[in-house]
Amino acid sequence: MNTLETLREDWKTLAKRLDGTFKFYENTVNVALNSAKIVYKFNGSDMVIRQEYFQGNGDRISYKYIEIESFLFKTDFILNIWRLDYFDKLFTRKRKRTGFSDFDSIFGMECSNEIIANEIFKESAVRDGFIYNQNILLNTIEKQNRKVIRMKDNIDPFDIVAIEKFANLFNAIVEKLQKMDVIKA
Repeated sequence: MNTLETLREDWKTLAKRLDGTFKFYENTVNVALNSAKIVYKFNGSDMVIRQEYFQGNGDRISYKYIEIESFLFKTDFILNIWRLDYFDKLFTRKRKRTGFSDFDSIFGMECSNEIIANEIFKESAVRDGFIYNQNILLNTIEKQNRKVIRMKDNIDPFDIVAIEKFANLFNAIVEKLQKMDVIKA
């Protein structure tokens, strides 16, 4: 049975596999909102995975989107990727294309450097990681006076296999960005 205790244990196991540290935050003020967080290094870059969840009626556990992030070295770099909806398909806005129809027909992209975007998505495993996922979002934002790249998804906090695949997809993107000096290695 999925409980808060099994969730903690699963996340601890994942943290060990990522060679990271696990932190669990519990807030019992008003609503019992909990947060699981794993901090690890990938090729020298700091990575953070976090997800908030709470126990609702009975033993049911509800959760928010999981997110993973890393700080950017180049503060002028922009990369935003979103799943296209009906209106996006009609009005293409100023979105960039990768040249891979399997990806471009499903996702919109805004990027300050097309060469970097094309390098990231020329690998079919990276494109497939996005294509086979219904809710994935990747964007660059300002956070704590620094620029970060983050990816979000709607993954059940008990699905450790899916969370690890999610982290591996983000790691593949970070690795490409490191090679192009957007993220420090």
